[in-house]
Amino acid sequence: MSLSNCYAKGMCGALVEGLLCASLFFTSCTQKQELASGKPREIRLAYQLGHLPDIIALHKHFFEEEFEKDSIRISFKKFDYGPPEVEAFNAGELDFGSIGDQPAIIGWARGVEFKIVGNITGGKNKMALLVPENSEAKSFGELKGKKIAITVGSNIQHLFNQFLKQNSWKQSDVNLVNLQFADCITALAANEIDATILSDPYISIATYKYGAKVISYSDGLKYTTLPYIASNKFIEKYPDIVTRLLKVYRKSAEWARNNHEEAADILLKEENNLLPREIDVELIDKYTENFGLDENAVAAFGETYKYLKETNVIRNNPDITTLYDGSFDEAAKILLDDE
Repeated sequence: MSLSNCYAKGMCGALVEGLLCASLFFTSCTQKQELASGKPREIRLAYQLGHLPDIIALHKHFFEEEFEKDSIRISFKKFDYGPPEVEAFNAGELDFGSIGDQPAIIGWARGVEFKIVGNITGGKNKMALLVPENSEAKSFGELKGKKIAITVGSNIQHLFNQFLKQNSWKQSDVNLVNLQFADCITALAANEIDATILSDPYISIATYKYGAKVISYSDGLKYTTLPYIASNKFIEKYPDIVTRLLKVYRKSAEWARNNHEEAADILLKEENNLLPREIDVELIDKYTENFGLDENAVAAFGETYKYLKETNVIRNNPDITTLYDGSFDEAAKILLDDE
């Protein structure tokens, strides 16, 4: 009903109805303005230890610089590993985050509504098999019947399976222990386990702080990826914001590669001096190598998906190509290049 129709009524009724109509009118205008803006009030981001572009952007306030003109708040939540992050997405508590490929693929296959829109890093020499300082083992093939700790549900599990396949073993041929990353290091240092599989910065922590030895890297067995995921609702409502977020992450990775010393200082602060400064400096390029959702990353998602199907971790048959969308990453690159 229009305001003119309201005032055509009796004086008292017209006044009440007129106020109601005015209220509905202004509410409608406000809703339209909010929809037209296409901007969220807050972006809820997730990251993990060692996810350098996220850490740099957080400490350099790159997100605030990008979004303060839109009055968008940025909040951060740190996770130790992937599965709890997937649960947070499932509960509707997150909009965007970095994560390992295995937990992302498992969560997506089980109905958690997000999509891979980017990737932090890629490469084959990103994870490693480690043994205690006093171990005489030189290869995975010498660990039959031994106690090996991994973080089940993380992308480490796929590499563990690759080691089994390489030696024609079954999982029952070793004594598998499920521990979180930090606990794997503690158990290895105390000789409570015979081996573990880790990625950086945990590899460096284990070797430089506890004397652990790397006896095999992931080269030739698994191409490591760390995807960026965004909730489907967030993508549908704010596709331009997804692109701008990826632009910030790309900017952060490039800044780190050009500012090793300062980036190392930020890592020292974020990670409570877990590693010597010179080691953090060495890790900067490794953290940000092969940034982006390229064909190697996409192929790696397919290999991880295949492994999860073969081991019956995933029992349904979703189309893996619907999990990722590289258009946002490409647009972010163009956006950054145009600045």
